[in-house]
Amino acid sequence: LAVAVAIDFLAPEMHYAETVDEAILILEREGLMTSELHLKGHEIKCDTAQRFAAALKCNRCIKLLHLELNGMGQQGAEFIAGALQDNASLTSFICRYNGIRHHGARFVAAALASNRSPITSLDLSGNAIGPVGAEHIAGALRLDRSLTALNLSMNNLGSSGANSIATALRSSRKLQFLDLSMNSLRQEGVAYIADVLLGDCSLTRLDCNDNEIGQLGAQCIADALSTNMVLTTLNLRYNTMGDAGVQHLADMLQANSTLTSLDLSMNFVTTRGADVITSALGCNDSLTDLNFSRNNITEAHSGRLEAALEKNRKVQVLTIWYSPAGSDSFSITCVSIGGMKLLALEMSRLEEFASLRSQIALHISVEEQHLRLVLPDGRLMSDPSGSASLADMLQA
Repeated sequence: LAVAVAIDFLAPEMHYAETVDEAILILEREGLMTSELHLKGHEIKCDTAQRFAAALKCNRCIKLLHLELNGMGQQGAEFIAGALQDNASLTSFICRYNGIRHHGARFVAAALASNRSPITSLDLSGNAIGPVGAEHIAGALRLDRSLTALNLSMNNLGSSGANSIATALRSSRKLQFLDLSMNSLRQEGVAYIADVLLGDCSLTRLDCNDNEIGQLGAQCIADALSTNMVLTTLNLRYNTMGDAGVQHLADMLQANSTLTSLDLSMNFVTTRGADVITSALGCNDSLTDLNFSRNNITEAHSGRLEAALEKNRKVQVLTIWYSPAGSDSFSITCVSIGGMKLLALEMSRLEEFASLRSQIALHISVEEQHLRLVLPDGRLMSDPSGSASLADMLQA
């Protein structure tokens, strides 16, 4: 009773339960405005898991549920996943280090595939689901139409698991963030993911750190991102790629106009690798965040990298989407790298491209010299003559 009174009085939007019973009470109490419930380091098994699941099934307030190190195992995952199929409010489910393994992943996948589940963000990191569990999650991903963020780090997926996830990504049009870090993907596994990035892929953030992808894996990713114009954030930390692997990524940066954040820390790179990245940044306008720490380079090289990035931080890169608006004009939409619509206007086909640049620069308050406009396929819109019409530029 004392706990119930305290909870009623505080009614926090974010609640860190100290016991499983307290967490169940939060789920059962009507009228509380708690939207986030965190429970870490307790036992959610058998009868306790059933009670927790029963309370979760009927709750209509919790939007984020964070269960970590609760030892729920496969049976606990079955009860919780069953509740997820009937819960209509939960959008983010964090289930980390709970030992659910591949059988537990199957139950969670069934909940995801349910039309009643509104979950958009799922974290199953550290659950040893293996390639079989990855196959279950991939099956749900092919059917699910709401999931936008998926964390499968530290799950022993291997190249086989990566292949399953990659196959599912071909039919997923919603997933934007994928974390496959620390899964021993190696070159073969990351090649499956890279192959998906070559096609129509919705991912904007990809984490593949600590996967031993090496030089060849870096080359696979680099080849894909030379044409991919969707991914903005890439983590390749601690992947033993060396200078040879970084060379491939430097070549990619000269062609890519979308990537804004890249982590290449702890990759056994020397000053030679730092030099090729610095040189590539001279031809790249989009990368503004580069982690090159814990590599074998000098302070002088670090300074040159930072100076090259500072140049890019002043640059605004926008994608120009367009469609005919009648017989003599275009409907034009300017979109930031992050996907934000910044400006929409209609202009004559015969109007000069320079006029479009001026209007955009004025609207977003940036100097024209720092404005870069690219087409949806990633091509930079450049008018050396200074007199090209919109029709010339958009229909080239």
